[in-house]
Amino acid sequence: MIRALVGGAIVTSAVLALAAAPSGAQQEQSRQTFELAFTTQRPGSSTGFFEVIDYVNPTDPNAKPFAVQKVVLRLASGAKIDTSVPAQCAAPDPVLIVQGASACPEDSVVGAGKVDLDTGLPGPARIVRNNVTLLNNDDQVIFLFEEEGTGGRAVSRAEVRGGSFTTQVPPIPGGPPDESTAIDRVVLDMKAVSSGRGKRRKGYITTPASCPRSGEWINTAIFSYRDGVEQTVESATPCQRGRTVASG
Repeated sequence: MIRALVGGAIVTSAVLALAAAPSGAQQEQSRQTFELAFTTQRPGSSTGFFEVIDYVNPTDPNAKPFAVQKVVLRLASGAKIDTSVPAQCAAPDPVLIVQGASACPEDSVVGAGKVDLDTGLPGPARIVRNNVTLLNNDDQVIFLFEEEGTGGRAVSRAEVRGGSFTTQVPPIPGGPPDESTAIDRVVLDMKAVSSGRGKRRKGYITTPASCPRSGEWINTAIFSYRDGVEQTVESATPCQRGRTVASG
């Protein structure tokens, strides 16, 4: 029963889902770690990214993490996301749950990953491991989850706007102490996808047009938790200086 509830509620808990450490001086109270690196260092170029997030309870590393409610990933200033570049998957959630990624054009697959959930239940039922396929849609990333072992599927959709991904996370039933399930670990590998040639070449994700003096672009993740706590963290990814791409 718990696995069925978890599978149904995971529908909006992915992106991307994406986590952050707190700003300010109280770094010891961080509820998660966050790293995101682009797959290219070239300004104005099509890129993918590799992201790892580990949620923790800062007072007890062995305890269930806190439950997150909203996750916003803002790529480095000037980075762009264009969902018109890859093929788009128009399949509704019920079809995706039955047919899986085969319900979508092959070229709509933009990445893959893993998401682990912590139910808080004792024994082997505590951690629910899911493989994730990332699918492109109009102003969306679709997360197609498949639970390891059972093969049960669930679907989540993250909103894409400008250079950001936003995921709303519903309450996920689970075990003690709060009778909820929390995201434990997220690993996402987004592919570099492009279309066209020469000056008409466009990327699904494009790096900023220039590299700052620091030699790093800064990606930012903002997490709002169900108990009212909001935490923000920045993750640096290297870039090549001395090369600027004209906009427009």
